[in-house]
Amino acid sequence: MAVIREAIEVAEDRAEAQGVHEALYAAIRGLSERRHDVVVLRYLLELPDPIIAEYLDTTEVNVRSTASQALTRLARALHPERGER
Repeated sequence: MAVIREAIEVAEDRAEAQGVHEALYAAIRGLSERRHDVVVLRYLLELPDPIIAEYLDTTEVNVRSTASQALTRLARALHPERGER
């Protein structure tokens, strides 16, 4: 699935070029590879969960769980003053 890997790189470049806030971009880059890929595939490329699950060789439930975990980590990275919830 080299095509999807290339699409992830294109989406990252596009996000950076469109002026995605530096802190958000840095936080996304700081995620684990799996969480990073889910965020890029789901939110930047807007791929549906079944396609993401197939690419990552996992289940749709795992994709949703990973996305939730990634968003929690991004929120903590971007708003550390809010602390644990």
